[in-house]
Amino acid sequence: TPVSKVSWGEENMGIRIQKRQWRDCLLLRISGCIHARDCERIYQQLKPDGSETMPRKLYYDLEDVPDIVMTFVEMNTMIGLRRRTYGDSNGTRIAVWAPTDITFGMSRMYSALLGQFDTVNAEVFRTRDKAADFLDMPPDVLIFPGVEMPN
Repeated sequence: TPVSKVSWGEENMGIRIQKRQWRDCLLLRISGCIHARDCERIYQQLKPDGSETMPRKLYYDLEDVPDIVMTFVEMNTMIGLRRRTYGDSNGTRIAVWAPTDITFGMSRMYSALLGQFDTVNAEVFRTRDKAADFLDMPPDVLIFPGVEMPN
């Protein structure tokens, strides 16, 4: 499965996208400090076009994110942008692997705001294995090339 990398901004935030159509799952590994303006670019980068439908499963790997710099208002605005970008995304399951305190806390706020979508089920996990269970996928599927699985 091809992996593409997109980088932008002075923070040099990079994102690798790996699609696994066989499971209708989009996997995202994000590296660098995340700002609200980065999330807008992520949504625009991932916006499905006429030949592509929104995956029913999304996985966010935040292991290499040292900080998320975003206010509650910015995050709520981001949720509105998500709706405009993807519509209702009927039946979407989102698993966020957030192993650090800052990424876990900010991701929990994001998942709580996603609660306004009746058809989106978003959960945040401290371990990759639990995220894989939530998505009904083997944990090794969630590992990006060049990333070692912890012992």
